Amino acid sequence: MRAALDSAGAAWEESQEGWPSFGLVRVAWHGPWWDDTEPFARLRHSHWIATHDRADGRWVFDGNAIAQGGWLPAARWCGDCVPALLAACEPQATGAWRAVERFALDGIKKGAP
Repeated sequence: MRAALDSAGAAWEESQEGWPSFGLVRVAWHGPWWDDTEPFARLRHSHWIATHDRADGRWVFDGNAIAQGGWLPAARWCGDCVPALLAACEPQATGAWRAVERFALDGIKKGAP
């Protein structure tokens, strides 16, 4: 993701905690792979979303929700989209998840392609 953001000329900052008010978040689904010692086990069970805090709360963009417009209130994403994704793509998941990578975006750098 770092290379993709740089290639796109995005101004970004990685954070270790919280959610960016405008940016990208990789969520990792919990399941039997969570305690796997293989270093990439969790990566194979993760999902990228975009996030944007607005006056009416946090919104999440998920490409899997494009039929609903892509952008959903975070509570709707958690309540509707996540269970559907897990049922379809991660049947061994526990239903729990956590944000494991966060990139705050701040526009496009000057001179970007």
